[in-house]
Amino acid sequence: MFGRLFGGKRGREEESELPEGLRLEVLKYNGDLYFVGSLEWAREGVYQVTAEDESELPYIEYGTQVKLRGRNKNEAIFVEGTIVGSSDEMWRIEQTKTVRGMDKRAFFRQNAKIDAMVTCANELRDGEEGAPNTSLGECFTGTIMNLSAGGAQIVTGASFEKDDWISVFDAELVPDEEPFSFLCVIRRRGEWGEDKTKFVYGCEFLEMGTAEQDRLLKAILTLQRKEIRARRGGPAI
Repeated sequence: MFGRLFGGKRGREEESELPEGLRLEVLKYNGDLYFVGSLEWAREGVYQVTAEDESELPYIEYGTQVKLRGRNKNEAIFVEGTIVGSSDEMWRIEQTKTVRGMDKRAFFRQNAKIDAMVTCANELRDGEEGAPNTSLGECFTGTIMNLSAGGAQIVTGASFEKDDWISVFDAELVPDEEPFSFLCVIRRRGEWGEDKTKFVYGCEFLEMGTAEQDRLLKAILTLQRKEIRARRGGPAI
């Protein structure tokens, strides 16, 4: 079952030294999420990954191609690999390719449906003084439909244009934690709903510091764990 567990470095572009305990997204090759994991150990290009919440792992066939995504010392890491061993407690993945400094927008996009407030922030884009969610104009209710480390899809009745800046605030991604505020630029715009009375915006986050990026990634992983537990019939908290 474990096959070439410590086989050669065929196709490997880079040896990656990742720390034990690193939080990782374990993905299908098409980008769909298998589970949120923790790196148990890594040596000679082989990674042993367990579920972060210690839940039972799904069955996977030997030789299946998978992807790992995470952050190490504020650097995005993306690993492509092949399953060379598995059980209901761990997967072993032989690395075939590692990319460092990956664009944060390439991270897994998580469904959310989180209420938030939205307002125009073009004053900030145009160099005028101001602060998000204070004096930048009328505020509107909206919903964050999904988000990643680099952006979000937002639905609201407010009409904005492509390349507008907007402030999204009072977004409570994780209960009992400080709500998030995002400064965004609109990259895509469309109509929403059967009656087309709302708009959907594809937004890219702007001016987010390292600490807030890390807090956002932790919140996204919390949402992922909640969704996985719900799919498996467990508690959603």
